[in-house]
Amino acid sequence: MLTVWNEIEMLTGVYKEKESDADAKYGPQPNYIYFNRNGTLMMATPEIGGSDEGYYGSAYRGIWKAMGNNCFILNVHSVYNKDHYKLELNKDGSHISFETTAKHPHI
Repeated sequence: MLTVWNEIEMLTGVYKEKESDADAKYGPQPNYIYFNRNGTLMMATPEIGGSDEGYYGSAYRGIWKAMGNNCFILNVHSVYNKDHYKLELNKDGSHISFETTAKHPHI
């Protein structure tokens, strides 16, 4: 008897976004994402700049789902407010990048 196992794409560990916004004065503000095997995630963006000027950091929690061909859908919500986002993530080796984003405010 021959048993065939379906290979499931997994994201585990911490990834840094390959393409990140860079401010001319303060430098890049990359996203860091921790993926858990159970389909949950945490995402953080560090604060850059000083106490008087710069950009605030952000933090999100959510879930992820593999769509095939190293493409993943992330459903996240901000821990600071009720904004929800649906992100399409592409993985190339150990690098990740976001293709599209849509904001879905909590109703």
